Amino acid sequence: MLDSGALMGLIGALSGAAIGAIGAVYGPLVLKKKERHWQELARDDDLYTARITSLTYGRLRTRQWFDYLNLTVTLSTVGEQVDVKEFAETCHKHRSESHDAIYDPVLLRVAARPMRHSVVALQNASDMIAQAVWRSDFAGGQVPSEVTEALEAAATARSWFRTAIERVVEARTGLTAQEFSQRYPSGFPSLPDERAR
Repeated sequence: MLDSGALMGLIGALSGAAIGAIGAVYGPLVLKKKERHWQELARDDDLYTARITSLTYGRLRTRQWFDYLNLTVTLSTVGEQVDVKEFAETCHKHRSESHDAIYDPVLLRVAARPMRHSVVALQNASDMIAQAVWRSDFAGGQVPSEVTEALEAAATARSWFRTAIERVVEARTGLTAQEFSQRYPSGFPSLPDERAR
């Protein structure tokens, strides 16, 4: 007859061997799965950072162009002479920089149409201002209504960048823009601080 202690020992040894075999097979599989998961998270973080950086850069470039247009209108209304040729060259430079910024491959996946609309609206405002300067429409300190409308349209088109950044942050963190800025008041330390704009 078998001793019950020997039987228990045999069962324990077989159970231990089975658990060890399962661990030997599934352990590396679980580690590989976790490693793939962490690599995917790192890729997601890289994509997230790239999107925020590209959106911020596009927003910054279009903001510089928009500020230049506003400055030109302000100077024109107070009687400063604006050289139309220099204005056109500077607008072309701003347009090229904005164009390069928004046609980043990372951003094309986000939304190409609103970004193009921003550049088109800014170009339209530039054209309106150039025509008004050329015709001396700013004489007397008045801003023509078509210039005001074009600048307002450009400002509205540019607002898409802020909305897009807020959506990317919300999708990644689960926090609204207000919640995010309350929790992280310093924002993104590696990105230009443009919250004031």
